[in-house]
Amino acid sequence: MKRLLPIIMIALILTTLFPLSAANMQKTFHKSDPEYQMAYALCISAGVLPPSQVSPVTGAELAKALSRIDYQRLSLSEKEAYDSLMKKLEYHPILESDVFGFDPRPTISFDAVAHTSGKTASRDMLFQREDRLDGINLKFEMAFADIGYGRFNWLMLSPSIKDYTTGKYFNTNFDTWFKGNITDMQHEGVFDAGILFGNDWMNFSIMSGRQEMGGGHTGNFAIGDNFVRQQYLRLHTFSKWFDYTYSLTRYGKMQDGGDDPGSLSMVSNGESFDSPQQVFPLHRFTFKIADKVDISVSEGAMMLIDNIFNPAVLNPFLFIHGFDNYSDNYESPVGSGDEANNILVLELGWTILPHHRISFQAMSDQIQIGGENRSVPNALSFLMNYETSWIIGEEYLNGWVEATYTMPAVYLNTKLADKTGQKYNHNYDYIVGYPMWKFNDTDGDIDYAGYKYGPDSIVFGLGANYGRPGLFSLETSLTYIIHGVYGLGYQNIVATRNPDEAKKLFSVPLSDAEHRIELLAKGTYIPMEGLELIGGVGLVQVWNYQTNKGENRTDLQVHIGVKFDPVGMFSK
Repeated sequence: MKRLLPIIMIALILTTLFPLSAANMQKTFHKSDPEYQMAYALCISAGVLPPSQVSPVTGAELAKALSRIDYQRLSLSEKEAYDSLMKKLEYHPILESDVFGFDPRPTISFDAVAHTSGKTASRDMLFQREDRLDGINLKFEMAFADIGYGRFNWLMLSPSIKDYTTGKYFNTNFDTWFKGNITDMQHEGVFDAGILFGNDWMNFSIMSGRQEMGGGHTGNFAIGDNFVRQQYLRLHTFSKWFDYTYSLTRYGKMQDGGDDPGSLSMVSNGESFDSPQQVFPLHRFTFKIADKVDISVSEGAMMLIDNIFNPAVLNPFLFIHGFDNYSDNYESPVGSGDEANNILVLELGWTILPHHRISFQAMSDQIQIGGENRSVPNALSFLMNYETSWIIGEEYLNGWVEATYTMPAVYLNTKLADKTGQKYNHNYDYIVGYPMWKFNDTDGDIDYAGYKYGPDSIVFGLGANYGRPGLFSLETSLTYIIHGVYGLGYQNIVATRNPDEAKKLFSVPLSDAEHRIELLAKGTYIPMEGLELIGGVGLVQVWNYQTNKGENRTDLQVHIGVKFDPVGMFSK
């Protein structure tokens, strides 16, 4: 931890030397939050670049994006939406002074999910754990003058989400109490918490929470929002013409799941800082041209190191490409793992006209230059979308159409030689996770670090978001996925991957692939301060389930919930 203190001190010094000139605007917003969606719609409607797509973002960064807009050219309704949003970006805790603010927000929530298929894997659920409500959450937030924000969620009772293959059609976040044992709470000792210091051009954060990077809607290649929470450190600078982001994400250590050569699980002591750590350092450079075009380049690598506080990994100017990636028969030293599986992501966005924007992503996994390891195939991915945004009264409306393609070898490494011979090492794949969240008896929260549907997939999607911050939000999407045999939950999960086969554009003929339709509609309504109602319905239709020819499945899913914040309700 001593090695991390200098970085924290530098961040504090920078934010102290260059403080904000107004109220605290360091509270963070995720891409799915109505505040972000409103800022996005205002910018695209005005024909300028949208807010940063390094999520979560601070209120200060959303305000910086809004400053691109020519306020005088907005319509009356757009000005009202603009002014209302700017007020919401200023963070004012209930208990507030000039130097410190405290905001207690305990919540009690009821949450339930029902579905019609008794054998549905947790990955097939449209309402994932990160979308569920926590039963009892002793949450509080803090403000540190104009430069700091912190949050702490003490989840006293959380949904006990087990594998849906058990045949359970219905569950709630109070299942343990309903079984008659009120003392058998699903208590979570790993908190959703973090602290951030920033100003109107940079911020530094250490978080355990949700994160995402990129402008995709069906997913993103570099960092995807696929986990209950992720543990990360981030340095982010932003301006009118250039952004720089350095992030370091830490995961638990992976291992074989048992007799099945393709299954995965987490090492039991994967949360120990004494064991080798699986980490993902990433640089992202964004260049902004004429308020219309943004070009981003991201470079990073999945690594296995002895100490997450290694100064080399914490160096924001260190490029990871090429770390011990020069031999076809690499031998992993005993007690350490310093191989690196690197990626490069190029993103291009263009706000063509007011209300209209197109964007493009391309990723190369395991980038190879002359003299490097040629036994690992280059794997490419491409994503393109079109977006349109409008302000209707004081509401936002964002619509999108998207297409994605990933090659079979994306996110996968190769067999590495150890002292006993050929053995697959999962810790250089971009299939990662955290052992503290167990979805069945053995595995933790395991998913892709980047794109939601992983390798060997062709995805088409369209959707829309409509809402008003502080009142309601609605979201709907329709996604069609074609998936081959490589990836989590399919015939060749990881270890059986053949490098020669993985060089193919698609692993199987389209008639043999899994075909899936996912239809989703969900919403949130806040009838009064401190009371929030949520609901959603989804349909999953699958042909050739997990590439098993002729096996078809249909699953109708429903999600309802209510969240009560007594402090918020009675503090007004």
